[in-house]
Amino acid sequence: MPLRTHGPRLHAPLTFDDLVADLTWPRLLRAGHLALRPSRLGMALAFLVGLLLLVGLADKVDQQPGNALADSLRVVAIDMVQLVRGSNPPPPEGGAGARVGRETFAIFASTPAYLVRTSPWVAFLVLPLMAIWTALCGGAICRSAACEFAQGVGIEWPKAVGFALSRWWALTGALVGPILLAWAIMIGMAVAGWALFSLPVVNLLGAAVWPLFLLGGLVVSIVMLAYLVGWPMLLPSVACEGTDAVDAVQHAYSFVLARPLRLAVYLVILIVQMLVLMAIVGAVFWLAIHVAQKCGMQWSGVRGADALGALPEQAVRGVDENANSPLVRGVVNLWSVVPVLLPLAFAASFVWCGSTILYLAMRRVVDGQDVHEIWMPGMVAGTMAAHGGPAAPIPAPAAPADAVSDTGPADET
Repeated sequence: MPLRTHGPRLHAPLTFDDLVADLTWPRLLRAGHLALRPSRLGMALAFLVGLLLLVGLADKVDQQPGNALADSLRVVAIDMVQLVRGSNPPPPEGGAGARVGRETFAIFASTPAYLVRTSPWVAFLVLPLMAIWTALCGGAICRSAACEFAQGVGIEWPKAVGFALSRWWALTGALVGPILLAWAIMIGMAVAGWALFSLPVVNLLGAAVWPLFLLGGLVVSIVMLAYLVGWPMLLPSVACEGTDAVDAVQHAYSFVLARPLRLAVYLVILIVQMLVLMAIVGAVFWLAIHVAQKCGMQWSGVRGADALGALPEQAVRGVDENANSPLVRGVVNLWSVVPVLLPLAFAASFVWCGSTILYLAMRRVVDGQDVHEIWMPGMVAGTMAAHGGPAAPIPAPAAPADAVSDTGPADET
């Protein structure tokens, strides 16, 4: 029989994870790690390429000077930046609240209406395709991030894409459903306004039911403002719960309305983290392009500098080109696009990975549900219950192999 040992009990060293184990916000700091996975970067890169192709398709369909879709997206982006920064002076009659309302209405109503009037084919053909493509790519990345974050299981990208394809209707409905609801209410109010206020006698009835217009405006304003801060949680809701679009929107909106300040703090943490990581990733890829260009043209002369795009435009005319010079420049420019798109792909991957952690964190704060609980195959959609049985147990992520039990080694006999 082996000797019984009576030495001091061994304990695992105290780590940062132990100190923040019961806190929620430190989990948001894993977003950058999840976003850097090659499979998610690849899906994000495919999303950007598809987005560029759809913008090009919009230009072909439009057949007008300029690109109406690209211009509308740029206007929406500018309005979003102004809304966050508060750069526009607020109207004197309403202060900062009026400025937020004006920018919000421009994002959700004025700009889409302008696109419908100027390019109806783009608005009704390309824009829905863009929404579906965004929902599919975002849903696949959210599902992949949710499985790794909650269950410690890394799924391959074909399975993540298969999940998104099997629920494309729920993902798309969750992403655009609140916007369509706001548009439907506004169009109904516009039709009612035309019917009730355009005639001299009927407008008395319109004045009597004006409170209904105010109620409709209140509903639309809540839908719009909640969407501005809650849209990142719409796709993760489907990816984590396996539910339909209606339940996904209800979950996300309930988190916004229940804990708005906590949500704002979490969003600030994610935004700051994204800006820092984007600066690092952008510096790495910019330096990579710069080093490759400088080294490639070091001893290749003027022709090499021209091929690598390092000559100013006025100097290009004096270069003695050969037959394959345009082809060389085209191939070099094509390859040079990849380092430019990769930081953008990281940004897209970060948005959806961070949104997934944000959804699980807000669900824990509001509903008290553990962040490790997500829908898995074999469960009833929208629940943690197995088909035909009681609730399915959700295993916690596996502990590291070198972890030592806090209870110390067992005695041997």
